[in-house]
Amino acid sequence: LAEAGARVILTGRTEQRVQDAATRVAPGATGLIMDVRDEQSVSAGVEHALTILGGIDVLVNNAGIGMRTVNPHFMTEPMGFWQVSPDGFRDLLVTNVVGYFLVARAVVPHMLDVAGHGKIVNISVNETTKRRRGFTPYGPSRAATDSLSHIMAADLTGTGIDVNLLLPGGATRTGRGSRGHRAT
Repeated sequence: LAEAGARVILTGRTEQRVQDAATRVAPGATGLIMDVRDEQSVSAGVEHALTILGGIDVLVNNAGIGMRTVNPHFMTEPMGFWQVSPDGFRDLLVTNVVGYFLVARAVVPHMLDVAGHGKIVNISVNETTKRRRGFTPYGPSRAATDSLSHIMAADLTGTGIDVNLLLPGGATRTGRGSRGHRAT
C-alpha cells in the first residue's frame, strides 16, 4: 500500500517495534502505539489515526501472536491441546480474534457515516495450518477470524464496505499450501 502511494499507519504495542516497522515500510509511514486487546487503546488509536489521515479507506487487520507464545518449540515438539495453558489460549484468542473485532468495530462507523465506503482486509492462514496437529490455540483463533470475516461481509452487504479474507502461506517458504479467499 505504501509503495502504491497510500498514507500508511502501522500499529503495535511497543514504541520501538512499531517505529522500526514504520521505517522499514516506507518513508512517511507512521507508527502508532495501540494494543488491539484493549478497547480504550483501540478507540484512542483509531481516533489518532483519523486525525493524522483525515479518514480511513482501508483497514488491514494483521495483528496477532502465534504459536511461539504458547509453545516455543511448536514445529519440532507439538503439544496436545490439553497441554496448552488456559492463559496462553486466552491471550492468543483475545489478540487474534477480539483484536480484529475491536479495531473493525472502531473503524467501520467512520467508513459508514463519513466516507460511505471502505475496505477491510483480515489476514488469516491457510486451511492446513488451522487444522494442524499441535496448533492449539492458533488454528482455532484463525478459524474464528475466518468466520468473523464472513459475518462482517454479510453485515456490511450493500454499504460500500467490502471485507476480504487473505490466507497467506506458500509451499516454497513455509511448506504449507496457500490460497486467497474473498469473504463476500
